[in-house]
Amino acid sequence: VLAFDIPGCGPRNDLKTPFGVPAIVDDMRAHYARQLEREDNCHHLLISVSLGGMLATEWTRRHPGDFDSMVVINSCATFFPP
Repeated sequence: VLAFDIPGCGPRNDLKTPFGVPAIVDDMRAHYARQLEREDNCHHLLISVSLGGMLATEWTRRHPGDFDSMVVINSCATFFPP
Protein backbone atom coordinates (compact mmCIF):
# COMPACT_ATOMS: atom_id res chain seq x y z
CA VAL A 1 0.00 0.00 0.00
CA LEU A 2 1.35 3.38 -1.00
CA ALA A 3 -0.25 6.62 0.19
CA PHE A 4 0.31 9.50 -2.24
CA ASP A 5 0.83 13.03 -0.92
CA ILE A 6 0.53 16.06 -3.15
CA PRO A 7 3.32 18.62 -2.91
CA GLY A 8 2.55 21.03 -0.09
CA CYS A 9 0.83 18.37 2.07
CA GLY A 10 1.90 15.68 4.52
CA PRO A 11 5.59 14.80 4.42
CA ARG A 12 5.91 16.95 1.28
CA ASN A 13 4.61 20.07 3.09
CA ASP A 14 7.84 21.98 2.49
CA LEU A 15 7.12 22.09 -1.28
CA LYS A 16 5.02 24.58 -3.17
CA THR A 17 1.86 23.06 -4.66
CA PRO A 18 1.87 23.42 -8.47
CA PHE A 19 -0.98 25.40 -10.03
CA GLY A 20 -3.66 23.19 -11.54
CA VAL A 21 -4.55 19.52 -11.54
CA PRO A 22 -2.39 18.59 -14.57
CA ALA A 23 0.72 20.14 -12.98
CA ILE A 24 0.07 18.35 -9.67
CA VAL A 25 -0.29 15.04 -11.55
CA ASP A 26 3.02 15.66 -13.36
CA ASP A 27 4.77 16.30 -10.05
CA MET A 28 3.25 13.28 -8.31
CA ARG A 29 3.93 10.91 -11.19
CA ALA A 30 7.59 11.97 -11.29
CA HIS A 31 7.93 11.78 -7.49
CA TYR A 32 6.37 8.30 -7.19
CA ALA A 33 7.79 6.80 -10.41
CA ARG A 34 9.94 4.24 -8.62
CA GLN A 35 7.05 2.97 -6.48
CA LEU A 36 4.87 2.60 -9.60
CA GLU A 37 7.22 0.14 -11.33
CA ARG A 38 5.23 -2.86 -12.51
CA GLU A 39 5.50 -6.31 -10.99
CA ASP A 40 3.97 -9.40 -12.60
CA ASN A 41 1.95 -10.42 -9.54
CA CYS A 42 0.78 -6.95 -8.51
CA HIS A 43 -2.56 -5.28 -9.28
CA HIS A 44 -2.23 -1.49 -9.18
CA LEU A 45 -5.51 -0.15 -7.77
CA LEU A 46 -5.81 3.60 -7.29
CA ILE A 47 -8.31 4.70 -4.62
CA SER A 48 -8.98 8.42 -4.31
CA VAL A 49 -11.22 10.83 -2.40
CA SER A 50 -12.36 14.38 -3.23
CA LEU A 51 -9.51 16.39 -4.86
CA GLY A 52 -7.66 13.08 -5.10
CA GLY A 53 -10.44 11.88 -7.40
CA MET A 54 -9.82 14.72 -9.81
CA LEU A 55 -6.08 13.98 -9.69
CA ALA A 56 -6.67 10.25 -10.21
CA THR A 57 -9.02 10.86 -13.14
CA GLU A 58 -6.50 13.14 -14.83
CA TRP A 59 -3.60 10.78 -14.08
CA THR A 60 -5.32 7.72 -15.53
CA ARG A 61 -6.61 9.66 -18.54
CA ARG A 62 -3.10 10.81 -19.43
CA HIS A 63 -1.22 7.65 -18.38
CA PRO A 64 -3.63 4.72 -18.69
CA GLY A 65 -0.92 2.08 -18.16
CA ASP A 66 0.08 3.25 -14.68
CA PHE A 67 -2.86 1.62 -12.85
CA ASP A 68 -5.02 -1.43 -13.51
CA SER A 69 -8.18 0.00 -11.94
CA MET A 70 -9.44 3.04 -10.08
CA VAL A 71 -12.04 3.86 -7.41
CA VAL A 72 -13.14 7.49 -7.04
CA ILE A 73 -15.07 8.56 -3.93
CA ASN A 74 -16.88 11.91 -3.41
CA SER A 75 -15.24 13.79 -6.25
CA CYS A 76 -16.18 16.19 -9.01
CA ALA A 77 -16.25 14.92 -12.58
CA THR A 78 -14.00 17.60 -13.97
CA PHE A 79 -12.09 16.96 -17.17
CA PHE A 80 -9.07 18.86 -18.38
CA PRO A 81 -7.90 19.38 -21.95
CA PRO A 82 -5.16 17.02 -23.17
